[in-house]
Amino acid sequence: MLRQNQFVNNFAVDRLFVGLMVAQWVTAIAAAIFISPKTWIGTTSATYLHVWTVMLLGGAISSLPVFLRLKYPGQTFTRYVIAVAQVLWSLLLIYLTGGRIETYFHIFVSLAFLSFYREWRLLAFSAILLTVNQLILGVLWPHSVYGVFIESPLRWFEHTIWVIFEVMILGICCRRSQAEMLINAEYQEHLARTNRHIEQQVQERTRELNLNQQKLSTTQARLQAMLDSTLDPMITINCRGIVQTASNSVETVFGWKPDELIGQNIKVLMPEPYRSNHDGYLARYQQTGKSELLGQPRELHAMHRDGTVFHCLLSLWKVDIPDQSEPLFMGILRNITEQKRLMTQLHENAYHDVLTGLPNRLSILDSIQGAIDRNNGDHFALLFLDFDGFKLINDSLGHEVGDELLKAIATRLRCDLRKTDKVQAARLGGDEFVVLLTGLFSPSDAIIVTERLLKVLSESYKLGTHTIYSSASIGIASGEDRFEKASDMLRAADMAMYEAKAAGKACYVVFDHTLRSKANSRLQIENGLRQAIELDELVLAYQPIISLETGRLSGVEALLRWVHPELGNVYPDKFISIAEETGMIVPIGRWVIDEACRQFADWQHSQSVATRPLCVHVNVSRKQLLSSDFVRTVEQSLARHAIPSGCLHLEVTESVIMEDPAATIAVLNQLKQLGVKIDIDDFGTGYSSLSCLQDFPIDVLKIDRTFVANIGRVNNFAALLQAILALADNLNLQVVAEGIEDADQLALLQALGCEYGQGYFFAKPMPPNEIPVFASSRLKKTIRKFEALPRSLSMTIPAKNVNQPHKCEVEV
Repeated sequence: MLRQNQFVNNFAVDRLFVGLMVAQWVTAIAAAIFISPKTWIGTTSATYLHVWTVMLLGGAISSLPVFLRLKYPGQTFTRYVIAVAQVLWSLLLIYLTGGRIETYFHIFVSLAFLSFYREWRLLAFSAILLTVNQLILGVLWPHSVYGVFIESPLRWFEHTIWVIFEVMILGICCRRSQAEMLINAEYQEHLARTNRHIEQQVQERTRELNLNQQKLSTTQARLQAMLDSTLDPMITINCRGIVQTASNSVETVFGWKPDELIGQNIKVLMPEPYRSNHDGYLARYQQTGKSELLGQPRELHAMHRDGTVFHCLLSLWKVDIPDQSEPLFMGILRNITEQKRLMTQLHENAYHDVLTGLPNRLSILDSIQGAIDRNNGDHFALLFLDFDGFKLINDSLGHEVGDELLKAIATRLRCDLRKTDKVQAARLGGDEFVVLLTGLFSPSDAIIVTERLLKVLSESYKLGTHTIYSSASIGIASGEDRFEKASDMLRAADMAMYEAKAAGKACYVVFDHTLRSKANSRLQIENGLRQAIELDELVLAYQPIISLETGRLSGVEALLRWVHPELGNVYPDKFISIAEETGMIVPIGRWVIDEACRQFADWQHSQSVATRPLCVHVNVSRKQLLSSDFVRTVEQSLARHAIPSGCLHLEVTESVIMEDPAATIAVLNQLKQLGVKIDIDDFGTGYSSLSCLQDFPIDVLKIDRTFVANIGRVNNFAALLQAILALADNLNLQVVAEGIEDADQLALLQALGCEYGQGYFFAKPMPPNEIPVFASSRLKKTIRKFEALPRSLSMTIPAKNVNQPHKCEVEV
């Protein structure tokens, strides 16, 4: 800083001295022209040649520093040349004036000017030059120094001392000025550092502010972009309800452009009564600082610019703005008109039957539960309707006609029950309908409504070209029975309906204590059945299948038994139907197959060939057969217990096969690929026996026990049985006759050529450990053909190759 200031000072002084020298030169020329003819000694004189010589010499002396100033301003050499030139010029000026004492003032002025350099060396150099000049001239030519002759020869010494004193004073002042300049320079350096620090902080703060401004601008731009890109309008209002900002989507939803809406009261978007209540909302908020609209989305009504009112969902937040006393409120409004319509439609679909438009199971269960929960002393009842012969109509005339019949039934229910709004009809599914009667004066009123319904529903239906007659079986459950759950009441009415069907159809049955006992028993079985497998309460009994040719054990049929801790032995006819309805038949069936395979494997490893069964038969239900993992379950059980797949027979009934033939064929073919044998159980009782034999992969026919029971009493049964045996023989199918209970039946089956049989005549179902003992006993007792046939027993058997049967006598 000091050097820099010094350079600036030297540069300025150089310029000052150059200007002074130029002025001196010009002045000297003027003086030489106008003043030099006069003398300073006498009154008159001529122009002296030496005056012009001095002027020219001064010009020469002045030209060199002028040149250096222009060429090298502020340099050290330039300063010394300027100092010497200035002193020399002053000396020339003294000489020009004849050495008058007044002109010595020019020397002191020149020295004072030199002190502007604040450099003592220049003054010292000038002082030496002046001293030498004064000494030489004062000794050799005193007149030129003093202008007059001075008698005292020491006058020059006095001048020299005075010059030296003046130079010393100027030097001291120069040093002090330099010291002050140094202090000032240090102070200025401190100020400069402080200023630089402040400037750096200012620059950093400016950059930070600029960065923050950029971020703010970016954030605002992004926020605005977000506002503009949102499909849901975003609106900001102040505490007085005046709109401050609005997104572009406001125009789409409300019909207002954002710039049109800004500045208006938010009430322009509100219909009544929200518009009238809005100021009250704001006033309460300003008083309490709380609002029920903040935080939680709320469904409201909004108004379009054209006055259309629609549903919207409002989400409102309070936004505190820095440096502002009042907060803003930002709201997102979503038009949910379409969602409301879809929700209504979904609710309609969820609670109403699509085909008939009546409430469905879910809806009616809610209504029933509501009637139960009210418990206000009113009488109510539930009617369960099932239409007789509906499946036959569906199968014979097609599902389209069946659907039209269901619609016609629903129409009759609506028309007949429309007289009061305390009656609700619903469709559960298929041909099952229910009617909930509330507000009855007495329980007997349900009987009156039921009888009227039976009459109305029994009238003919005209469906296109078809005239259809159908009747309904109705079960009645009364609220007097104090049900706790809607499902319990529905189940009670269902049970009463089944009793009505069993009573002859086209009638009604009221749920009573007897049916309640059945219901309780069913509930007990249903609850216990869910834990039967875990509690190890299920067991398998095995009924032998005997070869009617050799009398020996051929195979066994696995029959399920349930040992209930309270009910004792529960037979399948008591719980299988319940297991089917509840879906428990699938895990139970899985356990039965695995247990039968395990037991068969145990016999294979622990018994001799003569005393172990050759195969095991297991019954399969429809739900079990069509379950997604059934084939895999069978395959895993065979692999787990390492038994040949051909030793496992799976028995299905004709009804199971014909209910869904396509799906059943697919599963049976997969089982056949595993090598499993397929049996038709209860053959001869269905409607499509012959088509079963042709279309399905069957290995064994198990003739229903009704054929065996009537074989000796009804001639046609023997003929049918022989036809079945002949058909099976031609199709390469094995035949097992079920239900052999006496020797006569056995003898007739042997006479007809039946291969296998089972029944109480041979053995009842027994535990697995008794099967080897039974097989051993059969080894000692063979059956000779017709050995069980009584003497002179008469039966009718069709003759070979003759269409007419003939009677024969068989004797032992």
